[in-house]
This record gives sequence, structure tokens and C-alpha cells, in this order.
Amino acid sequence: MPLSLFRKKAARKGEVSEVQLFTAYDLQYQGDVHSRRAALLPGLLGFLHEDDSRFLRLWLVEQSEDPEIDDVAVGLLLISARSTNATLSEKIAVVIEGDKVMELPTLADAFIHLFALIYALHLSYPKELANTFDFIQKVLMGLDEGNMRPRV
Repeated sequence: MPLSLFRKKAARKGEVSEVQLFTAYDLQYQGDVHSRRAALLPGLLGFLHEDDSRFLRLWLVEQSEDPEIDDVAVGLLLISARSTNATLSEKIAVVIEGDKVMELPTLADAFIHLFALIYALHLSYPKELANTFDFIQKVLMGLDEGNMRPRV
């Protein structure tokens, strides 16, 4: 559903390059549902013009021993490491208050677990991502189907 929202907005605004980008994306990732889900979150953040610099972090294991996540209250850490036989392994870690809580194989799984932890621990959504979390809560997850913010 959210990818279709992005497509409609791009088509309505006449942004041909974005419509072509979606077409190329469809051809490249026809059968991989995990790729579609992984593209959704960064796309949603961009669509709502929200800053994800303190929410989504990348950690290249071979470049540093520890990730820089001390300032992350709630977020996701993309862990990328090369093994001895040059294969690339990627995991996603859920970060709460500067600590890695769990590691999961896909971005979609990590985000769902993060959302569940926010609910279970009664944490606040990051202020800079309030619209994104509001959209996910009310539209994607169908929780609290009340009024959304005008931007959403």
C-alpha cells in the first residue's frame, strides 16, 4: 500500500523520473517481498520529509569496533560485515537507549520488533519521526485508527 502511495504522488506531480524509478524497481525485485518491505521504511521517511539520521544507522564492522549509537534513543542499526571468504553478511539490530537489544535478519522484522518494544516498554516515538510512526501505527498496523496529523 505505501509504495502505491509514493507512486500516486509521483504520478500526480508529474515526476517522471520517480515513476521510472518505481518501474525499474519492480522489474528488479519482482519476487522478493523482503526487498519491497526494506525499501518502504527509508522511502516513507523521505516521503514525509523527516530526518532519519538518529534513527537509521549503518555500522561497517571492518571499519570500527563499536557502532556509534550512544545518542540513539530508539532506532535501527544496519550491520554490515565481510567474512574471511569475502562474503557480505548483513543484519539489523534494534537499538534502545544506545544499546543493541536484538539482531534480526531483515529490516522489516527489526522494525516490527522495535515497534512492539516501544509499545511494551511504553516508550515515546522519536520526535523527529512522529509523522512516520503515526502513519505506521494508524495505517500499516491498524492500531488506534483515530485522526492523523495533517501532514500524514
